[in-house]
Amino acid sequence: MQKRIHTQGELFDELRKLPDEDRDHLMLARYDGGIFLETILEKEHDYGLAIRDYSNRQLVIAFGMLKDGASMEETLRKIRTEY
Repeated sequence: MQKRIHTQGELFDELRKLPDEDRDHLMLARYDGGIFLETILEKEHDYGLAIRDYSNRQLVIAFGMLKDGASMEETLRKIRTEY
């Protein structure tokens, strides 16, 4: 699965619809072409956030930061410590 996400609202709607078992297999990933909700293909990855590790709120905040150009490290630090 790979679905491009355009807005925080769209991401929130997708996250709410996900069954719990699907959260284990998906991540929010940023590429040059945009931000995508996609299947995790590699055990270790540094270009995305595993959906299972974060709340919907954290992921929506992370989406906004990534869309605004924040680095993955900066995004992780902020959502882990402030949210």
